[in-house]
Amino acid sequence: MDGTQQAEATRQAGAGGAWTGFLVMTILVVGLCGLFASYAAPLPYQRALAIEAVLEKLPGLPPADWPNYRDALGDSAHAVLDGSGPIAARVAAARPVMLARLAHEGAAVAARLRLLLCVVTGLGCLFGAVLMRVQRRG
Repeated sequence: MDGTQQAEATRQAGAGGAWTGFLVMTILVVGLCGLFASYAAPLPYQRALAIEAVLEKLPGLPPADWPNYRDALGDSAHAVLDGSGPIAARVAAARPVMLARLAHEGAAVAARLRLLLCVVTGLGCLFGAVLMRVQRRG
């Protein structure tokens, strides 16, 4: 093997390694999306726990303090704070509605995250295939 052939072989080996490294990076993007998604997935359930804590605390508070918790109750605030009847009954009625709503939100977040991961995985694979095809032609 003369010097020119050896240089060409070295260049091709280096280019293949660079393309492979780049392909690995495209796959790592999918992993990063999964990592970020793992932070978003529990948000509806954390909200449910926070609202549940307020619902537990509210019956023991004086009525003058109830408006301070309007923001913490979110969508349940109107039913609990502005309704009629004893506060314990309003809290008991609002609890299953709140839990059902937040379970629905949790399922919606999970579905969107799965779609995101599928799209990013598909695009990463397509990008990698294009790069490998370009590398083979070059």
